[in-house]
Amino acid sequence: MFATAKATGDAASYRAYLARGSRHKDEVGKVLLPRAELREAEKAGTVDAVEKYIKEHPGSKIQAEGSASLRTAMLAELEKAKAPGTLSALQEFAKKHPDSHLEPELRQA
Repeated sequence: MFATAKATGDAASYRAYLARGSRHKDEVGKVLLPRAELREAEKAGTVDAVEKYIKEHPGSKIQAEGSASLRTAMLAELEKAKAPGTLSALQEFAKKHPDSHLEPELRQA
């Protein structure tokens, strides 16, 4: 079951493994399933999806990956905010994401 779940690599397969398997339960529950769910959040392509993932997985063993994904999503959203070329669009981004940790990038924009 583990080999099948790992070969598929999606969240549903890992959830199915956790429902029946036990040998690799720790690895699946703490690393592989969270990583698959993070990939799903990344596919949504929004900051909100990644932030929701991070909120739902406190203490995950892949927190660094979640943080990197959030930064990537924030940078993509900042690029969208820069597209209109207005200060108000950038201010709206800053207001919507006060904890974006993109102060240098925002100042440069």
